[in-house]
Amino acid sequence: PDKYKKEKKVRIYKSILDSYKNIIDELKLELNSKSRYYPSEMGVNFCGYRIYDGYRLIRNSSKRKIKKRIKKWKKDKNMGCLDMKKMILSFNSWSSHVRWANSYHIYKKMYGEVEDIVGNIKNV
Repeated sequence: PDKYKKEKKVRIYKSILDSYKNIIDELKLELNSKSRYYPSEMGVNFCGYRIYDGYRLIRNSSKRKIKKRIKKWKKDKNMGCLDMKKMILSFNSWSSHVRWANSYHIYKKMYGEVEDIVGNIKNV
């Protein structure tokens, strides 16, 4: 049932956008030079996700940031100055965000990286 509600909302949203575009075309309005139309197949960048017709992925910038953090955490661990509690809180925050997306493989990969740093992680 929830799947059908989501699909209906997506169809309604797409029809609203199409109607909006048609109105702009009919009234011969012009977009600001900084604005442009993007096809829905490109997805919508919103709230840390790239949202497509039937699924959502995390932004590439989010992937880059967590990879950069993990690299820093590894370096800090080797230097002996890693704040384990802060690292686990940060990773838990990121992983909770990622679990709302269809990004299972990136989550598992990053989880494995963090597990290598900490050993056996509880509650991550």
